[in-house]
Amino acid sequence: MVANLKVTGLRLRLRLVRPEDARFIHALRTDPAYSRHLSPVTGTVTDQRRWIENYKTRETAGAEFYYVIERLDRTPCGVVRL
Repeated sequence: MVANLKVTGLRLRLRLVRPEDARFIHALRTDPAYSRHLSPVTGTVTDQRRWIENYKTRETAGAEFYYVIERLDRTPCGVVRL
């Protein structure tokens, strides 16, 4: 199980995405300034949350990891999926 896998640097931290991140991720993906650098999204915040909940199965299996990039004060500022 990888529930607490984090990467911390001098100014940023990567932490595994959680269902409660759905609103932030949906906002990124629907903002024209950022969405051109991210996979497109259709649907609602609820749909994004459902996608994250389904993704957690792949995370548990070690197939992929989806991180929220946040400043050390816990302010989210991006996402990355590995």
